Amino acid sequence: RFARTIFEQAVNMHALRLAQAGLDRPSLAELRTLTEEDIRAAARALGEEPPAAAQAGGWFRRRR
Repeated sequence: RFARTIFEQAVNMHALRLAQAGLDRPSLAELRTLTEEDIRAAARALGEEPPAAAQAGGWFRRRR
């Protein structure tokens, strides 16, 4: 459920980003691409504080 909410918020942030960019005709790539910042902004909108980009590890970490 949380993942779906994050995704929906990220789509909203994506739409706001494109609207604020003032593009008359965004490309298909721009319309299809959610950026890292879209997802981070979505998390912040839900009261979550995502880790800083430099601190964030990959999706998969090797266990030692």
